[in-house]
Amino acid sequence: MEVSDTAITAGTDTAITFTLTTTNRTIAGTVVDGSGTGIANAFVHALPVNCFDAATGQTKTCNGGFAQSKSDGTFSISVSDGTYTIAAEGAGLPRSNETTVTVNGTSTTGVTVKMAKSSTTISGAVLDESGSGIKYAHVSAAKI
Repeated sequence: MEVSDTAITAGTDTAITFTLTTTNRTIAGTVVDGSGTGIANAFVHALPVNCFDAATGQTKTCNGGFAQSKSDGTFSISVSDGTYTIAAEGAGLPRSNETTVTVNGTSTTGVTVKMAKSSTTISGAVLDESGSGIKYAHVSAAKI
């Protein structure tokens, strides 16, 4: 799929066509905590590896996927053949470590993504310039 920029002019209607890629494989597994218990509602990402062609300097066609884990921690992500970096994120939990999975000719099962519950909590409020709370503001933190 070729990526291109489309100019949008205020006050005019602009049609943009998206072409979706059909997937024929899955990456399936479980998101677990340190004791092996499944973690529900974690967002699991399959990000393609090697999307940049060093020889030509061009970006290759790369399509990943994502899913949300079920109540027992299981997930299934639709993908095409390729190599993916798998990781999970969840509300109130640090991001999991990444694992690499190669899908070639058949779906991949049994992937375990481990997330550690933190003993540290960061709390606060997101406010606008007048001091009012902002609903649904996205907040994240990274260890430096």
